[in-house]
Amino acid sequence: MIIKFVPGTLDIEKNVPCPEPSKNFIPQWYKDIPGNKNTVNVKKCIPFLDSLSHGYIQKTWTDIHIKNKNGQTTFEHNSETTMFSYRSDTNIPISNSFYEIEFVWQRPWSILLPENMSAIITHPLNRIDLPFTTLSGVVDFDQSIHAPIGNIPFFIKKDFTGTIPKGTPMFQILPFKRHDWIFEKQEYSDKFWKDKINERKEINDFYKKRIWKKKIFN
Repeated sequence: MIIKFVPGTLDIEKNVPCPEPSKNFIPQWYKDIPGNKNTVNVKKCIPFLDSLSHGYIQKTWTDIHIKNKNGQTTFEHNSETTMFSYRSDTNIPISNSFYEIEFVWQRPWSILLPENMSAIITHPLNRIDLPFTTLSGVVDFDQSIHAPIGNIPFFIKKDFTGTIPKGTPMFQILPFKRHDWIFEKQEYSDKFWKDKINERKEINDFYKKRIWKKKIFN
């Protein structure tokens, strides 16, 4: 499968980095978590790592400075290419931990996907350390590019002042193939779960060795 990123303007092509594989953005705090056969934490959880390395990331291309002086908060960056804007009113219910301003990331690179493919655009998965939260959307990027630059809402944590550094993940792009789904409810079976538990007991790192399939995003 091939995903294509198309710059919205010539300025973007020259000055704004194209989205990159998410595996290039594994956070340092995750790398610093101790991991060996005796530890029980997220470092041992393959699905957690898969979430961090799945798909593609758009990163900030300059520092964003958030300052609070005399009760007034300012949001600044030095890029001549607009990185974000904001809407003074929002209809989205938010907690008191965020500024009551609906900010909007400018999606500088449009996306082209093969037929029957869509993508989830969302906050970088499991990155609760970031001082903002990006909202999510599902877009059928195989149909057409309807706008050179997209808008992705996000909210900034109210207690944060300082710098969001250049290279920070803004949002994650998760391609998937569309299917029609019908759910079925299954009855509880004691034998079913006993067999599954016994099977797992026989193999160390059962999920990694017997279930996990490597996902490749380059």
